[in-house]
Amino acid sequence: MKLAAVLFAATFLASVQAHTLVYQVSGSTTGLRSIVNNSPVTDVSSQDIKCNVGNPQAVTPRDVAPGQDLFFSYRHDVPNDDIMASSHLGPCMVYAARYPAESDWIKLWHEGLTNGQWCTTKMIANKGFGITLPSNMPSGRWVLRIEVLALHSAYASGGAQFYMRCMDINVSGSNSGSPSPTIKFPGGYKSNDPGILFNLYTTPPPSSYTVPGGSVGSFSGSSSGGNTGGNGGQSSPSPSPRTSPASSPASSGGNCVAKF
Repeated sequence: MKLAAVLFAATFLASVQAHTLVYQVSGSTTGLRSIVNNSPVTDVSSQDIKCNVGNPQAVTPRDVAPGQDLFFSYRHDVPNDDIMASSHLGPCMVYAARYPAESDWIKLWHEGLTNGQWCTTKMIANKGFGITLPSNMPSGRWVLRIEVLALHSAYASGGAQFYMRCMDINVSGSNSGSPSPTIKFPGGYKSNDPGILFNLYTTPPPSSYTVPGGSVGSFSGSSSGGNTGGNGGQSSPSPSPRTSPASSPASSGGNCVAKF
C-alpha cells in the first residue's frame, strides 16, 4: 500500500511539471513540424506515435549536409526553463525516413542507461542533445524523428510517455544508398517491449536497459566522399552523443555521431 502511494505521488508530481518538446534545432525552427502542445503520446499503436498528435504535415525543409552537426534544444514551457522533470528517466532516440513515404524509419542513434546515467538526465543538464549526421547519408529529402521516452510511469502498460517531433531536412551531395534495418511507426513499438513496459523503482535500481526500436542502422551504397568510418563507403560511421553544441564526442555506437 505504501509503495503504491509513493509511486502515485511520484507519477502525479512528475506529470505536473514533466512535459517537454524540441523547440529549436541549432538555433532555428526551420524544418520543425508544428505540434499541438508538449504533452506525450502514450498509445504506441496510434498514428500519433509517428510525428505527434494529428500527424503534423511537412514544412519547408532545412538544408543540411552529410556529417553536419544538429543540436536539438528542449524546453518545458519557455526556453531555458527546467526542460522536464528530473524524475523522467529514459532513453533518447533519433530516426530518419525518406520523404514523402515516411514509412521505413532507420534509427540513426540512441542512448539509454550508460554507466548508471540515463540519457534524459544528460539532456536536462545540457538543455538538449544533438547528433552529427552520417557522413554517407544519402542525398535528398528526409524526415528526422527526434524522441525522448519517459519511464516514470512505465511500470504499468500504457504508462510510458513518448515525446517526439519530426523535422524536414534536405540532404545535399550525391550520396546514394539504402537504410537497414528499418521499422514502422506505428508498428515498431509494442506496449510490452522490455524498454517500454519497464519498472524504474526496483531495489536495487536497474543497471541495464534495452532501448526500444531495435538496433541502430546503417546505409549501404556509395558515398561522394568524406569520412565513411573506414568501411569503404558501405555503411555509416558510428554515432556518439552530443548534448552541448560544442562538447567533445563520447562513444555510444551506431550510425551517426551524437555528442553530450
